[in-house]
Amino acid sequence: MNRFCALITGGSDGIGREFALACAREGYDIAIVALPDQQLAATVRIIEDAAPVRCYSLGLDLTKAGAVEEIVTWVKQASLAVRILINNAGIGYTGRFEAMSPDQLRDVIAVNTSLSSVLCHALQPELFQNAPSYVLNLSSLAGTMPVPYYAVYTGTKHFIYSFSLALRQEWKGRVAVSVMCPGPVLTNHPRHERRAKPFGFWPRLITLTASEVAQIGIEGMLQNEGLIIPKRVNRWVIRLMRSLPVRLRLRILNTLFSKLKDDHRHEPIRKSLVQDIPVQSTAMRPEDN
Repeated sequence: MNRFCALITGGSDGIGREFALACAREGYDIAIVALPDQQLAATVRIIEDAAPVRCYSLGLDLTKAGAVEEIVTWVKQASLAVRILINNAGIGYTGRFEAMSPDQLRDVIAVNTSLSSVLCHALQPELFQNAPSYVLNLSSLAGTMPVPYYAVYTGTKHFIYSFSLALRQEWKGRVAVSVMCPGPVLTNHPRHERRAKPFGFWPRLITLTASEVAQIGIEGMLQNEGLIIPKRVNRWVIRLMRSLPVRLRLRILNTLFSKLKDDHRHEPIRKSLVQDIPVQSTAMRPEDN
């Protein structure tokens, strides 16, 4: 039997890779499930060079039927002792709801909701057996509010928010379940810089780097924090929005995000959905999840 490991979905780049590195620094072996491409192989080398741990990888399209079953089979065949599960993988979409294709709609809902919840269920015996264990599910700042032109995204992220806090109570004393609601992540990708311009300066007030998000998430998870919201200003945003009447809240959000109504963007599966609002940055780092 191998030593305890952290299993991370969507862990081949961006925030997922940073989660893997943070767990490796804590002494955990790493198990990454992500698209089978060059990024995955590169990440394995980066992690094993960064810490004296083993990094296992499974190249898998998480949108396909039976993905969870393949993950569980792989875990058993490789004799992985999963103590940490980080549900980081996700698919994003911005723009008008009716502009989504049926396949895009199904994929976003399947990966952002079904994958995380079904994987928690499937790995429950492992997590209980290897207690004290941890689950970290990735929601989003946008998942705490109904954002027009992010309708499916915010709906799926709100599911993760509620599901995680409820499961935390059910598994209390056996598995520490946490949910993280980060805001935007710094990127200098030209497309994101273009999309940031209509929002002015304010997105930069609530941003973090992928490394910062991962470090805050891992520290909060290991300290058994139920709800992890990086940056005080993000917590203020949530409190402010919740204090407003629903109609006013929707009017404000519609005014802010209507700028993106015709910017139809379907994010690849390796990308994590903490990127609520793209921001300009001179920081050099992998493109955000």
